[in-house]
Amino acid sequence: MANYEKNNFINLKESEERFRKLFEHSADATLIIEDNMFVDCNKATLKMLKIDTKEQVFNTHPSSLSPKYQPDNSLSTEKAEVMMKIAFKEGSNRFEWVHKRANGELFYAEVLLTKIYQNNKELLHCVWRDITERKNAEKALKESEERYKILFDQAADGVLVGNSKGIIINTNKSISKITGYTVNELIGKSISILFPNNVLKQKPLRYDLVKAGETVLNVRKLLKKDGSVITVEMNSKKLEDGRLQAFLRDITEWNDNKQKIIDKNQELETTKNELKKLNAELLKINKQLKKAKNKAEESDRLKSAFLANMSHEIRTPMNGILGFAELLKMPNLSNDTQDMYIEIIEQSGYRMLDIINNLIDISKIEIGQIDVYNELTDINQLMDDLYKFFLPEAQKKNIELIHNQSSATKGIKISTDKTKLSQIISNLVKNAIKFTDSGKIEFGCKKEDGNIKFHIKDDGIGIDLEFADKIFQRFKQVSSKKMESYDGAGLGLSISKAFIEALGGKIWFESEINKGSTFFFTIPYRSEK
Repeated sequence: MANYEKNNFINLKESEERFRKLFEHSADATLIIEDNMFVDCNKATLKMLKIDTKEQVFNTHPSSLSPKYQPDNSLSTEKAEVMMKIAFKEGSNRFEWVHKRANGELFYAEVLLTKIYQNNKELLHCVWRDITERKNAEKALKESEERYKILFDQAADGVLVGNSKGIIINTNKSISKITGYTVNELIGKSISILFPNNVLKQKPLRYDLVKAGETVLNVRKLLKKDGSVITVEMNSKKLEDGRLQAFLRDITEWNDNKQKIIDKNQELETTKNELKKLNAELLKINKQLKKAKNKAEESDRLKSAFLANMSHEIRTPMNGILGFAELLKMPNLSNDTQDMYIEIIEQSGYRMLDIINNLIDISKIEIGQIDVYNELTDINQLMDDLYKFFLPEAQKKNIELIHNQSSATKGIKISTDKTKLSQIISNLVKNAIKFTDSGKIEFGCKKEDGNIKFHIKDDGIGIDLEFADKIFQRFKQVSSKKMESYDGAGLGLSISKAFIEALGGKIWFESEINKGSTFFFTIPYRSEK
């Protein structure tokens, strides 16, 4: 029992260290709040705040890392207290906040406060995400819209904007000077009210040409509100969003002031170009905002689903460890029963360790910290060791495990990262065993085109080709009824792909439903470090 307790203590300590590494390597700034003060933070926090040590954050109130006032003119000290109270009451609170870096620079952050328990005490787990870029894009859009509105309202020519049926939805101030109608009197009315009926019969409005993309320029008689008739030049076109736009210019005194008409034509062209440029700018910014929003929402959705799945995966072995540890306290247990309970606890511990190792690998992959340590490696010896390791597990399921040794690679040593290569093959063989209920599993390698090409073939359930683009992606899972009955976090293939690419190779697979799968991958053949 003493050794067991010692091993339990060591495993617990190692688990805590791994969780600590996951906390430190998170790409988002992550902090812990106790008694409304920061008591811990990760390296990403230091980078975001542009400070050197964690001590500069410890024992500080959230408002001390913020300007005096927030954008809504509330005091940061008071609003911070309110946000934390909401998080404690509701369990979590997501909101936007303005923080201040060490150099005085202000930045927008999306903050997520989540209530957690540690040592029977309520704490707040705090995550910051810098959204300054998104805020700047929103500001640019607002400024562009304001510039557009100023140009629109101040244009010397009358401007009408209508829908595809010719109903007026917007006008500028100059149109009122030309027609005598107020803006409110025109909006919602058909543009045809501005023209005499007899003129419309002779020269109907050509919505068909404008909708087809043509720019229609003509001279028309316009009926003002007071009943008088003037002559206008009307320039109509379709905007990129499908609305119709018309520029109207009073040319009644055309013959008396030709030069004035020429100048106004130039002014109209300039206004048109500026409006076109601003329209294009607005569309571009809108597309960028939509793309950024969709990307952020997709990323949040996938990571939330991933974290929910991780919570389930971690809770399962933890329940096994705690549950059977409690059962061991029962008196008069037989030796066989005790051994069975201990074996279940041990298996749950190994499963927990595997999940934590995968999480650490994924966190390093996410922040681009995959270190490669090359050494001369005997490929066949490594694969033979893995064969011996996995043979008992395969035999438990009555699966025939075959290591195809190649004479061409026998005794050859290549320079590669032995640990990562071993983990890649282990992940693929482990998956093959997991998804194979009967038959055989073969694995081996051969030299091909300056590479070592590996294969792992199984007689398992197979993979639907519609999931081919998903199985190697991080934070995505293949969902099917067949897969639901198999345990696992689904990280092995994404980790293997990242490691293979770090070693200079590539991975692919072939599969047929209910007949099995074959995974292939290559790494460069190098005989020197």
